[in-house]
Amino acid sequence: MFKKFIFFSALLVAGALSVNLFPAEDDSNHTALGKAFPPIVIDSNLQTCIDQFDHYFKRELNASAAPGAAFAIVKDSFIVYQKGFGLRQTNTQDSIDVSSVFRLASLSKGFAGVLTGLLVQDSLLSWDDKVSDYVPDLALKSRRHTQAL
Repeated sequence: MFKKFIFFSALLVAGALSVNLFPAEDDSNHTALGKAFPPIVIDSNLQTCIDQFDHYFKRELNASAAPGAAFAIVKDSFIVYQKGFGLRQTNTQDSIDVSSVFRLASLSKGFAGVLTGLLVQDSLLSWDDKVSDYVPDLALKSRRHTQAL
């Protein structure tokens, strides 16, 4: 069960990472969020993990009903490996690559809950804070509902 969770978490993260952060091959620096950084060193332990996950991902994708997927491996806030597999849609030739964008749908709710929990843990906000304290322009149809949120 845990392995399936990791696999589907990787699918979710892959969907969230729709921007290729790697520079052109002739560039000596990696970039992330518009900033230049020194090249990322991939040691043998990390390379082994990448190879094992790549193999695992392919095997699980082939066993699933999904026509394709993509994933990224992040270390120290940098994407160190990313790859796309399969097709965007069955019965097409449109393949998935590292720039493919995926719908997250309701899966992002889990991210929001976990990230909110981390902010509460770090005392940056409280579970009892009003959303309007942080997003003052937020307005629902009902003013009462907006104030309760």
